[in-house]
Amino acid sequence: KKMRKKKIIFSLVAVVGLIGCIVQAEEASTESLKIPEEKKIVLALSEEIPVGLQKMVDDANVSPKNKNYSEIIADVSIRNAEASELKKNHIKIVFDLENSMETQAGLIYGLELIKKYPDKREVLMDIKTFPKDLLTVEEDGTLHREINYLAPDYLSGDFVLWLKVKNESGLVLALQSFNVNFAGTGRYLEQSSHCYLSIEGEKDQKYNLRQGVDLKKEEKLFLNCQTKNLTGEDILVTPKFEFYRRDLYGLKIDKNVSEMGSEVAFATGEDKLVQLAIPLPADPQAYDVKVVFQKEKMVISNPIVAHFVVAGKSASISQLTLNKDKYQAGETAKLGIIWSGPADTFRNSRTGGSGLIDPIFEIEIKNQDGKTFCVPTQTKKSNEFEKNIKIELNQDCIYPIVTVRILDEGQLLYEKMINTLPEKEIKKNNTLPVTSKSNFNLLIVILFSVCILIIFFSFGMLYWKNKKNGGDKSGRKKLIILFFFFPIYFLANQAQAETATLYDTPYLQTAHWKKLTGANWVEWGACVYDDLPKCPLSPGSEDYCYFGDYAIWYNNHIYGCYQDVVAFSYDLSSTEVNQGETITASGTTTGYNLCRNGVTVNMSVIPKSSMDSQKIFDDFWFNDTYVMHEGSIDFSTADWNCRNYKAKFYYSFNHTEEVSSDGSINYSVNNCCSSTCSTGPGCRRIDLTHGSVATSSGTCCRGASCYDCDSGYYWNNSMCTAYTCQDSIPINAVAFDEEESTPPIPASISWSYSSSDTETKCQFDCDDGYHWDGSNCVVDSPDDPSCSASWNPEGPIAVGETSTLSWSSTGDADGW
Repeated sequence: KKMRKKKIIFSLVAVVGLIGCIVQAEEASTESLKIPEEKKIVLALSEEIPVGLQKMVDDANVSPKNKNYSEIIADVSIRNAEASELKKNHIKIVFDLENSMETQAGLIYGLELIKKYPDKREVLMDIKTFPKDLLTVEEDGTLHREINYLAPDYLSGDFVLWLKVKNESGLVLALQSFNVNFAGTGRYLEQSSHCYLSIEGEKDQKYNLRQGVDLKKEEKLFLNCQTKNLTGEDILVTPKFEFYRRDLYGLKIDKNVSEMGSEVAFATGEDKLVQLAIPLPADPQAYDVKVVFQKEKMVISNPIVAHFVVAGKSASISQLTLNKDKYQAGETAKLGIIWSGPADTFRNSRTGGSGLIDPIFEIEIKNQDGKTFCVPTQTKKSNEFEKNIKIELNQDCIYPIVTVRILDEGQLLYEKMINTLPEKEIKKNNTLPVTSKSNFNLLIVILFSVCILIIFFSFGMLYWKNKKNGGDKSGRKKLIILFFFFPIYFLANQAQAETATLYDTPYLQTAHWKKLTGANWVEWGACVYDDLPKCPLSPGSEDYCYFGDYAIWYNNHIYGCYQDVVAFSYDLSSTEVNQGETITASGTTTGYNLCRNGVTVNMSVIPKSSMDSQKIFDDFWFNDTYVMHEGSIDFSTADWNCRNYKAKFYYSFNHTEEVSSDGSINYSVNNCCSSTCSTGPGCRRIDLTHGSVATSSGTCCRGASCYDCDSGYYWNNSMCTAYTCQDSIPINAVAFDEEESTPPIPASISWSYSSSDTETKCQFDCDDGYHWDGSNCVVDSPDDPSCSASWNPEGPIAVGETSTLSWSSTGDADGW
């Protein structure tokens, strides 16, 4: 009995120890990639250098010299996204937004329509954002959204429609692409990708649209863009300007800016370089401006978006977070702030940059009613904190509303507010319920405890029987193997879609401003330099003197220790699919190159171990500030086995050396069987817009049906889209009626001439006064044309006399 008691006590101690290990393992599984520190950093890259990320490595025993590393900064994913065509140029998009890390507040979603040309140019054709529907997604939460998108009626052809989720600083947190087709008129003003900014008085100096050139209020900024008139007529249009703080997904500036510009005339078919004077907002800050052309208040052009900076004293808050959304009186709230100094302060600034004298942070934390203060208004100086501010609350605070203002010498420079009240979770029927992390941890512990107790009991019984009966040890060995591998199997298949940041090895660069702080400027101890003396060389020397930890004055130059920081996001369109369905792997990068000497970025994915690497984007090069780029690839799961898979993402950038990292997302392929469906849409479990169940194209498994597109529609890998009339109607011609280009069209056919309106689609006739010569509509000749001429007098005439020539013609046709 004593021995049995000892064995029981030993077993319980072992179980408790294993449970502790399981809890630790579960906590460790939420850590981010291979980070040399135990905290996660949410980083929003912006035009200038964010302040508050000065300390890159917490462990003082690890020298950061020659170190580059990555950190996961967000885990927001778009799930269950579908696009369907409701009617002509009208798309419905539904999606779920999931968040696996700390609460994300103030998220903005939008649509960007891109046209890709054979020469690899990509032109923005339309953009819609929804800033009035700010999203707050709590940890392990899910939100559902539906968008009815009506594309401009002039758009025609194939496009890529991007669904993006950003914060107001412009950092992409999640994205999803759809292939779409529109059957519009094709008559509009096309502003091409050949555009640039210029400043009055600078000869032959051009600035990239995303470069963020800085200029003074009294200077004049111009947008120069190659624009083609595809309307088929002479036209007089007016440019309209919309301004947004920091990014197009940020706050719209409604006042103190002239919205309309001077009229511009275009002749039929004219393609010319148009220069527009951009009115500048009054307040110093970084801005995005969206420019379109209007006729009678109707937009008739695609938009152009340019980024610029009005020089002067300014600041911004890129990220504002709270560690919790509910507090009791006496608890300490940890407020995370990532902020930036003046927007005009960066390397090679035209205006020289602006400094802040003594920035003050004014902090208000109110209860959800918006009236009750959880603590009196707090003020902090910028040098009193790095990233987090700890504030003890005087009373209970449920779903706080936090407002932070940055002031300098009494002047308000920036204000940001977050509301931590999450939207009520909406779950679709075809999605699994979301379990909170705390409940999930508890469930893990309980299940493991029960399973381990059963295993211990079984192991003990088998061990006792084998020993008593003199049996071999193979059964005990198998049980021991099962015991050790069971927890590993149970913890498998945790999917993550992530946003990561790569940090380059620090190296010396000439600095232009002495107050060098933020993610890009690091301590001298991390710097790779050649024989540059540290300061001071000798007591009292003014020639060699530090400005804080980030700059040194040497030989009349300021030097700083600089590193590149580039953010990457990657995601899968779905983590649970049926065999045969297609998965989209997408990625984006956001970064800036302060030295403007060039950075190359890459991202690839290996969908499964037996497949080759596929490029999401390949050797994308930039040398400007605040550059964004995205890409995606599709892979089919046809003929795959039903099991769990892991998509491995590899991403890197190269400046002075290559910095790379990797991550993975787990997904599963289910419902395997011998499907014989051979249609474009394939096997589906939900209805298909402009599609129906195919009657003779094969069978599907487990409740799915084989679908095909309706007559007049084809599958574009995303949805059933209508065939359209190809090319364009010639000049001096017109379609018989709107029905000519209205779906369904039997196939993708070109416009053709017809002398009468028949049932055939895509037909046109010549305008009055014109006729078809086999290839063009040409002007009619007059009826019975004749002409005559005579001299008066007929002559002969003498030297010095005058004779008058008169002529006339007959014919009633216009133009003769």
